[in-house]
Amino acid sequence: MSFLTILCLLGVIGLAVYLFLLQRKTESRIDALNNFLDALDEKLSHSSLVQDRKDEELKNRTTVIEEKIGQEKTERDESIASLLQKAERLAEAVERTDMSVVRFTESLQETLTTTSLSLTEKIQKEVEPISNRLEEFSATVEKVASRNEIHLALEYLAAKKPEQASGILHKLVEQNPKSLSTRLLCIQADIQRGNLTLATEVAGQGLVHHPENGDLQAARCQIYRLEKTGANGTHSWRHPSKPSRTIPACYLKELCS
Repeated sequence: MSFLTILCLLGVIGLAVYLFLLQRKTESRIDALNNFLDALDEKLSHSSLVQDRKDEELKNRTTVIEEKIGQEKTERDESIASLLQKAERLAEAVERTDMSVVRFTESLQETLTTTSLSLTEKIQKEVEPISNRLEEFSATVEKVASRNEIHLALEYLAAKKPEQASGILHKLVEQNPKSLSTRLLCIQADIQRGNLTLATEVAGQGLVHHPENGDLQAARCQIYRLEKTGANGTHSWRHPSKPSRTIPACYLKELCS
């Protein structure tokens, strides 16, 4: 009985010691946990303070950026308005310039037209006499050239070179088919060179222009007689100062004048 009591007391004492130790261990763990929680709370508080500072700084920066954006927008709007005003003024200036250019162009065209008409009239008045003189000079030159060629042909005929004279006279006849004196002289040259066929052709063409001319008809009769008699280039030719009987003196005077 006493032994059981002692065992029970020992069990109670052991349990009490165990509970005491367990309580001490639990308290130490609770203290450690409280310390950890306190440290964690401090860290969280510090982090919260840091985050608050960051949020406040971010908010300040956002405010500054918004202010800058607002200021830039205002400046941009003012610049756009200023540019629009300048564009309107420029458009008005361009319109005025265009109107001035149109008026100046019209005035210049009127002036040029008037000046052109005046100059044209003056030029025509001044050029017309010059043109007439040039025509007269050209006609004189052609006449002198023709006269020189006729003199050369007469020289060839006087030198008994009817071939050279015929070439010159045929060219003159082509240039002036209605010249009766040149045609008669050409017929005479063809007769002297013995080309009665060509002389007949020249005489026939002359009768087209002068159908009732007796000298051309007489020349054709002479050619016909020569063809019948068989004569060929036997007619004599004298220098222009001593005209041949086959060419009337009036024609030679016309050729040599």
